[in-house]
Amino acid sequence: EEIIKRLIDRAREDDKPEIIKNRFKTYNNETQPLIPFYEDRKILININGMQKIEKVSEDIKKVVGVIWILTCRTASL
Repeated sequence: EEIIKRLIDRAREDDKPEIIKNRFKTYNNETQPLIPFYEDRKILININGMQKIEKVSEDIKKVVGVIWILTCRTASL
């Protein structure tokens, strides 16, 4: 419910209830089944999307920063 409310509150044209429901259906059918694949390989990073938007954004930036640093180190070896 909270996720749907957030999406509708953004007031984007593609954030209509039916479109949102279809996105969840697609997620459940196509994305959710991949989670164990990435968990098994220890390459899945979880971010709590129920936090305030600013905190979610901050957490994403931290993860991307760490990945960038590790990628640059590996590339320079």
